[in-house]
Amino acid sequence: MNPFYKELFAGKHIIVTGATSGAGRAATLLLNSLGATLTAFGRDDKKLQELQKEIMMLPATGSTIHTFVSADFSKELSIDAWSRYKAIDGIFHAAGTELIKPLRTLKMEDISNVFNVSFLSGIQLLQHVAHKGSMNDKGGSIVIMSSVSASHGVSGMTGYSATKAAIEGLVRSAAVELAPQAIRVNAIAAGAFRSPMHERLTKTLTQEAQDAYLRKHPLGFGDCEDVANVAAYLLCDAAKWVTGATWVVDGGYMNG
Repeated sequence: MNPFYKELFAGKHIIVTGATSGAGRAATLLLNSLGATLTAFGRDDKKLQELQKEIMMLPATGSTIHTFVSADFSKELSIDAWSRYKAIDGIFHAAGTELIKPLRTLKMEDISNVFNVSFLSGIQLLQHVAHKGSMNDKGGSIVIMSSVSASHGVSGMTGYSATKAAIEGLVRSAAVELAPQAIRVNAIAAGAFRSPMHERLTKTLTQEAQDAYLRKHPLGFGDCEDVANVAAYLLCDAAKWVTGATWVVDGGYMNG
C-alpha cells in the first residue's frame, strides 16, 4: 500500500544507493511512483538492468529520465566521483552488506568491506553534499540505513554492529554541521525485514532459532516497503523539522 500522494516528489532529484535489493529497491520503486527523478546506484549490473526495465514498464509518473549507475561501495570512491551530481534534493543511502562472524574469526578485510559499503561511503556522500551547489539551494534530506544491532548486542555481529553504531554517531554530528545549509540527516535502525539479505541470514539458522527470532518481533518480520515508506517520509518536506534522529523501524524488536 502506498500511503503518499503520487506527486510528492515531482521535480525532486533523489539518489538511492543499494537500489537493486532490499529496502533500496523498494524505495526506488516507491520514489519513482511519487514522481521523483532518480539516480540509482547498484553493484550488480544485471539487477540494475532488470530494475531499469521494470521501471520503464511502469506507468509514466511525469518524472524525467532516471540515471542508473553501477558502483561497488566496498571499494573506496574518490569524492570526485560524486562531483557530477548537483542540485540533489535527497539521498537514501541503503547500500550495505551482512557480516556474521564470531570475534575469533573476524579478519580486517571483513570489517573493511562492511565498513566501506555503508559507513565510509556515507561519509563521502555527506562530504559531497556539504559543498555548495551539490544540494538544492533550499537544502534537502539525507537518510542512511542503520540497524537495531547498533544498540542491541547480538552474538556474531560485532563487526556489523560496530559499523551501524558508527553510522548513528555520524548522523548526529553531521546533522548539526549541515543544519545551517538546511540539510537534514537521519538514520533508520531497522529490525528484521524480508529481503535477500534476510533470507541469506535466516538460512544459516535452525527452524527453532528462526521461530525464536520471529517471536522477538511482536509485529512479526517486516517487508522492504515498511522501511521504504519511512525513508520516503524522512526525505519529503513533511519531515522538514526532523534531523539528527535514528528512527527505529523494527516491529517492536527493541522493546523485547
